[in-house]
Amino acid sequence: MKPLIVALFDRTRAVLQAELHRTCRGKLKHLNDDDRQALGRMVEAAVNKLLHQPVTRLKQLAGAPGS
Repeated sequence: MKPLIVALFDRTRAVLQAELHRTCRGKLKHLNDDDRQALGRMVEAAVNKLLHQPVTRLKQLAGAPGS
């Protein structure tokens, strides 16, 4: 179960970081390093919040008999 969860977090984080990077090179290229770092922290917080419930449910299902 742990490799699945790690892969889920890694993939989600990679997709969001790639989008952030692309956007920071385009429409948000005016941002300074502090602002970009703040957006990076926001992405990390969003990953954690988005995946918390699904990961919790996966863990519950993994421990449930007959699942």
